[in-house]
Amino acid sequence: MLKNIRKISFILCFLLLFSLFPFTAYTEPKQSIIANLSTPGDLTVMFTYDAEKVDITFISPSGERLGAGSEGVEMKEGDLWRTYRIKGAAAGDWSVEYDLGSNKAINYSILRDNYGLWIQYFTLGELKEDGIDLSFQADFEGENVYYTYEIYAISSSDPENRNKIMDGMASANKATAVHANLSALPGGDYTLRLDVHYNDGEAEVFDSASTESFSYSNPNEKSEIADYMVKIDKHEHICTIDWSDFTDWSYQNYKLLVVADGETIYKGEFDNDVKDSSIVFSEGTKNLEIQLAYRSDSIWSKYKVKKIDLDKEYLSLKAEQITSSSQISLEYKVEKEREVKVSVNGKEGQYKVKDSGFLSFDLEDMGNEIYAEMGVEDSVFYIVDSSVYSDTIPPSITLFENLDGKTFFTNSVTIMGKMTGGNELSIAGKAVALDSSGNFSYVFSLSPGENVLEILAKDANGNAASRTLTLYRGGSILNKKTDAKSWKSFLPALLGAVCSLFVIILSVFFMKKRGKEERKRGGFLLPLILSDGIFAAGTVLFAWQFVERFRFANSLKYLDLVEKSASKAAEYLRWERIFGLCAIGSLLLFLLCLTGTVLFLRKKKTVQ
Repeated sequence: MLKNIRKISFILCFLLLFSLFPFTAYTEPKQSIIANLSTPGDLTVMFTYDAEKVDITFISPSGERLGAGSEGVEMKEGDLWRTYRIKGAAAGDWSVEYDLGSNKAINYSILRDNYGLWIQYFTLGELKEDGIDLSFQADFEGENVYYTYEIYAISSSDPENRNKIMDGMASANKATAVHANLSALPGGDYTLRLDVHYNDGEAEVFDSASTESFSYSNPNEKSEIADYMVKIDKHEHICTIDWSDFTDWSYQNYKLLVVADGETIYKGEFDNDVKDSSIVFSEGTKNLEIQLAYRSDSIWSKYKVKKIDLDKEYLSLKAEQITSSSQISLEYKVEKEREVKVSVNGKEGQYKVKDSGFLSFDLEDMGNEIYAEMGVEDSVFYIVDSSVYSDTIPPSITLFENLDGKTFFTNSVTIMGKMTGGNELSIAGKAVALDSSGNFSYVFSLSPGENVLEILAKDANGNAASRTLTLYRGGSILNKKTDAKSWKSFLPALLGAVCSLFVIILSVFFMKKRGKEERKRGGFLLPLILSDGIFAAGTVLFAWQFVERFRFANSLKYLDLVEKSASKAAEYLRWERIFGLCAIGSLLLFLLCLTGTVLFLRKKKTVQ
């Protein structure tokens, strides 16, 4: 348990006066109670690992979760150890939650509060032109050991900016006075921080302390850089800082700081051969602050600061990198008349703009290179530097069979085809799946009468193409009575039979009027009459078979046959054609024989 009488340093050691309480975890996040504080105070815990360092989460008696980076929690670490200090820990049971990771075990120790290196005071003295006088003392329990120390200057305007101004060794339990040289710092408000360290061979102990803020004016401070150029691409969210035209051979380093809407998004130092840097800022950023300084003769210059309101004036591209439009627009807003330089595919132009509005330009099919620049005050430029791909070609739809205007005697029809250059297809308002080659197949349900449907194809850029089909569904073939035989189905056979019967009766009638001698001379008339009968019967038979097969080929039963066996269905159609041809051939032969019979009888009459 820790006491609140003085600051407590982090103590890292393996030999403790208090007992060690090892624990081992073998499952996913596990909790374990590590300490019970009877009174509030600082809680310092050291963890040791056998394989890797893992994060530890502390759970207070009230259930609050604390970890490295939480307010009131400090952490130091080394090889396979971490020490946490919770300032002002509440009384009660404290637990930890951890994940074992690759460790076989995680051990912890509660560190006592009266062993270590303590900073008793750290005070500012007289501020001079080249630096400042400082005094401090650090005590070590029981021994007058020598410890190391470092002193850092921390800028009040940029707390993350730490500059080491001196280091050395001092004797514990004795007052130490030093003069810190500040000549390398630019003018401004600073806080000094003292870090002390001592390693007793088994553990390292340390402490830190800070002074109050003070103002420093460096008489040797370099003037700020003459200027630098800022180019802002609002469409791509990139800010480019270029100081190449304002450098000097004596400049040793450069320091850049970029703040977006009050938050530092970039801080870095560059060698003297680097003259520009590009920083990405978030979409929706309203304000940018850019600070640039250089170092010469080991002294940093003042920052050259530029503050930019991105909503006050701007130039931006109103288009995506891939578009289906044949034009692009540049949106602008200015406080006073500005000049915009534009280059589209190498074609340049200059335009005067006022207030706010758009500049539009034609695009070529495929790739387009766009560059635009508008200068405002303080060497700040708004630019557009982008490539735009213009795709105005709609996809194409190809049907494997021309179905438009056709009549069908089925409940549905299969529409098959291929789409090229698109990624979406719909038929009659319903999405249709495509294979990897763009082929599609869709079964469309037919309603009686006229059916109008639209095939619509789209690509990723919004280009669309459509085809309209008009399909008809016949009703007679689909009627259930269609399969029943009606007297009309046998009409060709009946006509053939009547004609044959008429010829036979006529022939017999004329033969009875001839004498016996004439019948003897006309003996070959009988074969003609028999031929008439045979061909008439063949015509009836073949016509009947053709009609039956035609009716079946246009029925739902035939569709079932097609689904079961395409070869049998094709053979069935082949026989339908054969019977049709045979019926025609028999009818022609019948008519030929009938004509011969009639002519023969008329010839007989003429001879008499």
